[in-house]
Amino acid sequence: MSRDTIFSNTLQVIKKSVFKFDFMKKFSVTYLHVGTDKTGTSSIQEMMEKSRIELEKRGVAAYPPPHTSLPLGGYFYDDPTRYVHFVELGITEKEAAKSRAKKALQDFMKWIEKAAPCERLVLSYEGYATMEKAALEKMRIFLEKHSRSINIIYYFRPPASYLRSAISQSVKFGRDPYKQLPIVNHKANIEKLESVFGRKNIILRKYDSFSLAGGDVVNDFLKVCDINSDYIKRTKNENESLSDAGVSVGLEIIRQLKKECVYDTFFPAHFYSLFGRFLNSIPGGEIPIDLIDLEKVAEASMESADFLKKNYGMCLNDDSGSYIEIKKSEATTSSKQEALIKWLVTQSLSFSDGRGEITLDNPPLKTQAGEKLYADCTIINNSCNTWYSTTKNPINIGYFWTDSLGEKWSALKNRASLQLSSLHPRQAYRSEISLFSPTQPGSYRLEISLVRENQFWFEEVGFTPLSLSVDVT
Repeated sequence: MSRDTIFSNTLQVIKKSVFKFDFMKKFSVTYLHVGTDKTGTSSIQEMMEKSRIELEKRGVAAYPPPHTSLPLGGYFYDDPTRYVHFVELGITEKEAAKSRAKKALQDFMKWIEKAAPCERLVLSYEGYATMEKAALEKMRIFLEKHSRSINIIYYFRPPASYLRSAISQSVKFGRDPYKQLPIVNHKANIEKLESVFGRKNIILRKYDSFSLAGGDVVNDFLKVCDINSDYIKRTKNENESLSDAGVSVGLEIIRQLKKECVYDTFFPAHFYSLFGRFLNSIPGGEIPIDLIDLEKVAEASMESADFLKKNYGMCLNDDSGSYIEIKKSEATTSSKQEALIKWLVTQSLSFSDGRGEITLDNPPLKTQAGEKLYADCTIINNSCNTWYSTTKNPINIGYFWTDSLGEKWSALKNRASLQLSSLHPRQAYRSEISLFSPTQPGSYRLEISLVRENQFWFEEVGFTPLSLSVDVT
C-alpha cells in the first residue's frame, strides 16, 4: 500500500470520527444574541421565554431560563466581579461571584441534559457583547461541546436614536447620562467578536424600522434564526422610554441620594427596583436631544461608522433623521414633585429590621479610669434590610458603662463614629473604634450597640448589643 493511500485512508477515518462527534452534539447551531443595548433585547427575550415550551416541543429551538444564561458568562472569568451581570447586581466579593457563576453553570448543564434535541440553541444577553476576550474564548470552547456551529447576532442602533433611549435607561438605573454621554463602541465590540468566533459567523443587523424585517425586531430575529413565527407567542414590550419629566425626576432622586452620601451604595438593579417603575409612570413629552450632545455622539461614533461601512457595507447613521429632534428641555420638577422625591428617598433609606451583632477582636477587660480605648470591631447585618447611614441619620457606635449598683455612667461622648455608608444583608463591616472609660474606678458592665442618630437604637429593632465586664482602676 502506497504512502498516499495510507494517508488518504487515515484522513477518511479522521473525517468520519469528527462527523460522528459532531453528530452526537445536541444542537446544530447556537445563536448567541449579544444585543446590543437598546435594540429590542427585552422584546426578544420575552418572546423566547413565552414560546420556550412550544419551540422545544417541536425541536425548533432550545432557550434556557434567564437565571442560568445571564450569570453563565461570569463562569468564564478569572475574576467574575468584572462581569457586567454581577456589576449591575452590586456583587463585589470575588468568592460570592464565583459561587453564583458556578451555580449558573451547574443549572445550565442540568437544563442541557433535560432539554429535547433541537436544531437551534438560543442564548440572549446584552452583557455577552462586553465580555473580555479571554472569557469569550472560554465560552466559545464550552459552547462548541454542545453545538456544531456558533453564530453571533449583533444589532446596532443609529447614534441619535440610541442616545435618547440610552439616556432614559441610564436614569432608570440610577446613572447620570449627562456626565458621560452613552456611546457604544461597535468597532471594538465587533472586532473582538470576529477574533473569537470568526467574521463569517457574525450576523450584523441594523436596528431601525427601514432595515428590520417587517419593521419589527422580533420578526427580524425570527427570520435571522430561521424560526417559524407560527410557533411564537408575542408579548407587549413594557420597556418604554421615560418622558422628559421622568428623566428630570430621576436626576433629582440621584441628586438627593448624593446629598445623603449614599448614592455610591445604590447599584443599578437596586436603584431600578426602588424607583424605575415609578419613573416610568410619570407622563410628559419626549426626551430632548441637545445639538451639542448630538455633535459629540456623532464625532465619537465616526470610527465605528467607518468600520461598518468599510467591512460590512452598512451605514451606522440614521438614514431618515426621524429620531433627531433638537429642542430645549422644558421639564422641571414642581414643588409637589420635589416633596414627593424627598419622601421617596427618605422611604428608600429607612429600615425597620436591625437584627445583627457586634464583636471586638481585642475586648478591654481591664483599663484605667478616664483612658481612651481602641478596639477593632466587626458589625454583622443579619437582617433582611440594607442599613443606610445618611447625612441626617448617620449610624454610629453607641455605648454605656453601668456600675455595680446599676447606675449608668455616660461619657461626655458616648459615641464612636463609623465610616459606614451602607451595610447590606449578610454582610460584615470592620472598623477600629475608640471608647472613653469612666473617670471613677470600679467594676463596670460595658454595653456596645449601634444607633441611627435622631431615630433609634438598633436593639429597639432586633440588634444584639455586646456586653462585657471591665475592671476600671
